[in-house]
Amino acid sequence: MSVGGPLAGVRVLDLSRLLPGGFCSLLLADFGAEVLKVEDTGMGDYVRWAEPRYEGAQRSASSALFLALNRGKRSIRINLREEGGREVLLRLAREYDVLLESFRPGVLDRLGVGYERLREDNPGLVYCAVTGYGQDGPYRDRAGHDMNYLGLVGLLGLTGEPDRPPVQAAGQIADLGGGALMGAFGILAALRERERSGEGQLVDVSMADGAMSWLALVAARYLCDGQVPGRGRLELAGGLVCYRPYACSDGHVTLGALEPKFWQAWCRGVDREDLIERQFDPPGSETHAEVERIFAGRTRAEWESFAAEHDCCLEPVLGLDEALGSELTRAREMVVEVDQPGAGPVSLLGLPVKLGRTPGGPAGPGPALGEHTDVVLEEAGYSEQEREELRSSGAVAGPVEEASGSFSADPAELVFSLSGPGKAGVMPEESDDTIRAFVEIPKGSRNKYEWHEESGTIELDRRLFAAVSYPTDYGFIPETLAEDGDELDIMIAVSEPTFPGCTIRVQPIAVLKMHDDDKRNDKVLAVPVSDPAWSKLDELDDLPGDLADEVSHFFEVYSDLEGTDWQIEGWGSSHDAHELIEQSRERYRESND
Repeated sequence: MSVGGPLAGVRVLDLSRLLPGGFCSLLLADFGAEVLKVEDTGMGDYVRWAEPRYEGAQRSASSALFLALNRGKRSIRINLREEGGREVLLRLAREYDVLLESFRPGVLDRLGVGYERLREDNPGLVYCAVTGYGQDGPYRDRAGHDMNYLGLVGLLGLTGEPDRPPVQAAGQIADLGGGALMGAFGILAALRERERSGEGQLVDVSMADGAMSWLALVAARYLCDGQVPGRGRLELAGGLVCYRPYACSDGHVTLGALEPKFWQAWCRGVDREDLIERQFDPPGSETHAEVERIFAGRTRAEWESFAAEHDCCLEPVLGLDEALGSELTRAREMVVEVDQPGAGPVSLLGLPVKLGRTPGGPAGPGPALGEHTDVVLEEAGYSEQEREELRSSGAVAGPVEEASGSFSADPAELVFSLSGPGKAGVMPEESDDTIRAFVEIPKGSRNKYEWHEESGTIELDRRLFAAVSYPTDYGFIPETLAEDGDELDIMIAVSEPTFPGCTIRVQPIAVLKMHDDDKRNDKVLAVPVSDPAWSKLDELDDLPGDLADEVSHFFEVYSDLEGTDWQIEGWGSSHDAHELIEQSRERYRESND
């Protein structure tokens, strides 16, 4: 937040993740708005875990990508699947001017905290939803990324050379130009209108719509004459010899000599006045070949010197390192330093808009995950006891020491390790063994997990089960102990969102699969260890005696697991999972030979 900036006093709740929403609220924060990131009680904004990182900073606030989008914001962790968490959001929204989110349409409505519910308590709330395809229409529920939007609106299809594949831009045109910028504009327009009416409103931003608006001139021409433009044929997209990038002897330059005076200056500078009348010839023409030959005959530095003498809209094509270190970038303060706790000064891009009287500025360091949970709740009127009750119930969470996470995971299979407390017979004190757990998440089982296409990450947000390969001292119950095709998997249940480094509360569960030889009539019994059914074993009558004994033994050993804390250490692949389980079974066999 830039203190005293032009947006000072505007309060923003930012529930978005990743690039479009993050950049939108960054613009607001840099110009003085108070932005509070509302993150879940799991891994939070996924970009926190992206590489590279700044050494010394708190891990959840050390990612360069995260800091680029989130300087000067605060962070609170709220579990919107808990009633208490929803009440916290509702209370905060009563006092804020703007709520920004980027969920698929209907997600917050289903949780009971959508726009209509929020405006009941705060009619002046400006609610901005940035989505791929908008709040209505046939694509409203579709997943998508920047490239998908550009493809659908016709922009990608027009980018590149004739008869060659489309070319992707290095910048995220739809995410930033179609989503973030349109969102910021829509928010400011709605706030301005609220000054007259006193009413807030829904700001529906579609990244596809926003990207299509970038084709204003191109679409206008087609809507008038009906002529479909081809890739590489548009005047401003490679269709003219006077307006193209060209290869020189050691790199590339751009020639933007659209106006006749600039083209004439270039032609006279290279002593080729005979080309003046051929300014608008197309690529592939003799003129094009001749211009290519001329450019190839000089180095990039020589063309820079040429441009300094001849005003013809000619500039070099720079690498990113050259661009960020250029005289222009320094003079315009487009690289700035922000002091990030633990890391010292970190370099980030500066503000693209310069106001003469009330300039913005870098808004300060990026927040650690949940860094401001307690202070925000206190400011909202929650007593110390109420704050503790919210934390205990899982409705909110504070910062996590040395939290870590993964920016990507496979949607079908996920592996993680659980390191235990080393007590109550769970692991021998001398053992370095780690309890290994394998989570297999069937594709399409959205009742069990939330797969985030925008980032390629997975959020474990409901009860998931993990087959445990536990320390060899207590043995792994292998399939070979089961007779007649019966199988027994030992499971734990994870009931909270998880990420590497967070601490979870586990509940041991045994899942018994009984099936006949053709495996068509499976019977599944899943019983928490604490369930009284374990004392009966009535439902296990069909088990062979040895297997029933092993089930009973599992209950005795693992009853002490109930309510203990475990720490997730890291992600792996499905191959790792099968290998870990097989290694454990092998150790078990060796220990019983």
